[in-house]
Amino acid sequence: LEWCMQQWLAKPEEKRWGWQLDTIFGLQTHNGEYHKTGFTEPRLKELLKSAGFKNIKISDYWSHEQSCFWVEASKGYSTKEVKCLASIVVPWWDHTDLLELWQENVKYFADAEIIFIDNGSAPEAKAALENFCHAHQIQLIRNETNLGFAAANNQGIKLANNEYILHLNNDVRIIQNPIDYLCQLAGEGLAGPGYLQNELGEIYVEGWALCIKKYVLEAIGGWSEDYGPGYWDDVDLCRKATIAGFPVTPVPDISNWIVHLTNATGRDGRIDQIALHIKNRGIYLKKYYSCRPTI
Repeated sequence: LEWCMQQWLAKPEEKRWGWQLDTIFGLQTHNGEYHKTGFTEPRLKELLKSAGFKNIKISDYWSHEQSCFWVEASKGYSTKEVKCLASIVVPWWDHTDLLELWQENVKYFADAEIIFIDNGSAPEAKAALENFCHAHQIQLIRNETNLGFAAANNQGIKLANNEYILHLNNDVRIIQNPIDYLCQLAGEGLAGPGYLQNELGEIYVEGWALCIKKYVLEAIGGWSEDYGPGYWDDVDLCRKATIAGFPVTPVPDISNWIVHLTNATGRDGRIDQIALHIKNRGIYLKKYYSCRPTI
């Protein structure tokens, strides 16, 4: 049914309506009306966004003795400028050489709340982060040890005051202000770089530039802290959001807005990336897949 809808969306407007299409694609014949069978509202929004539709409104509708969705959507941008309020959450574990990047990055976030989490940095890096945050009115959370990427994100979420959270790695360069764009894509769910596919065949978006509505994070219990320093925590977040019915939207053109430079922390030798990846994959499998064979 999803494939049929994608084929239907690809057709010119004048060829979308009629009993023939209703028969082929399982869709109703009136503009904006879909049979509810096979669709959830978040998935329907996701498909429409992927097809380039914006300003999507979906409501329940009763027609032909069936429960349907009534959909209003357009591909045009709204003439009214939408200003999204977001809190920027950035964990740090040393690597304060990247503060040179942030001298420029903060210029794009003049209207945003910025929160840095110092995840157990060495004394020299602690001082550099404190000075930088003081100079740029950035809120700073200090941890004596590295609690992990997810735990640091959760600390930032608790302090955040805005409707959306934009999670960023510290090794990113901002090309242009991405907040409004990413917030609109996130909508009532989340958006991030991708799609990517893990070795289990699951689709997810990456966490180095992930925008999510704060109430969605609260509804799904935030980032899972089971994964230590990192890896698979973004897969877990997407899985929880999907289970809860929130849309996960890919941003394939993310590099027009944000560039991920080096994976500086993960590749500095303090973390065995391969061992951590294998360990965390095992944690994920135990959480979401049965280990007992079905007879």
